[in-house]
Amino acid sequence: MQGKVLNVASIYGANSYSAKRVLWPDLNNLQGPWCVLGYFNVIFFVAVARGGSLPNNLSCAKFHDWINSNELLVIPSSGASFTWSNGRLGNQRIERKLDRVLCNFPCLDTWYNCRYKVLVRNYSNHHPLLVEFASSLISRKPYTFKFFKMWLQHRSCRQFIQQSWDENVVGCPMFILQQKLKRLKLSLKDWNKNVFGNVHEVVVDKQKILLSLQHQIQVADSAEMDMLLVQQQQAMQNLDMTLDCQALFWKEKYKMLWFKDGDRNSSFFHAMVKKRANSNGIQRLVDGDSVFEDHKDIEEHILFL
Repeated sequence: MQGKVLNVASIYGANSYSAKRVLWPDLNNLQGPWCVLGYFNVIFFVAVARGGSLPNNLSCAKFHDWINSNELLVIPSSGASFTWSNGRLGNQRIERKLDRVLCNFPCLDTWYNCRYKVLVRNYSNHHPLLVEFASSLISRKPYTFKFFKMWLQHRSCRQFIQQSWDENVVGCPMFILQQKLKRLKLSLKDWNKNVFGNVHEVVVDKQKILLSLQHQIQVADSAEMDMLLVQQQQAMQNLDMTLDCQALFWKEKYKMLWFKDGDRNSSFFHAMVKKRANSNGIQRLVDGDSVFEDHKDIEEHILFL
């Protein structure tokens, strides 16, 4: 893509552990967008190995440590589950997933949609990999309505819900419930747009207000200083509350079961949401002897099943 920069490291891992151990320090401190791919000659976990003896735990642990220390993400794949085979039959057959594609957070910031296919192998023991990059997500149908927990942080949310729910509806109990839920959904969509607002835009606005006050404090005289300091304290509290809402949004978006305050509003959340969205789509559909990879063909085939 014109104007885009991507650093690519192609790996061919050594067979011995001592030689392989030297590889990881050479690939530390990756700056900028990086894609690291190839034959790592080490598995990620036991589930991607079949046949033969159990993998070397120390080698797997070093591989995990290197991935975590460089904040790399394992890119989703389609196709064969194992990328290498010794080509033997029966009990002597060994299969492993030794070839992978990894990307760091800056890479996903530039190329939102990154995945790879494990292609058909011929005479080689390895399956070839086809890596695909795109600067935007594949267009999908609008998502269904979802209630976000961050809305409850707004002082008017509960009262707004109560008022909508208390409006009278005539009919049988099931009809009343259905109509109230339908009305509440439409009301919340409008409330979110006009009252709560886009949480990311609100964060930016409140940061600008706080920055403006801090600039004024630097040049203010003693008569204005106390008033500006009070305004700054209030602006800091408002920003902190909005950042809490934003953190709840990212946490819920990624469905995280753990959370640390220090991670609030960090690039980690953004990258995880992108990775989750990247993994959610159906990239390949197999129905009997038919294989569908075009997204329009997949959609039409599912609809007319």
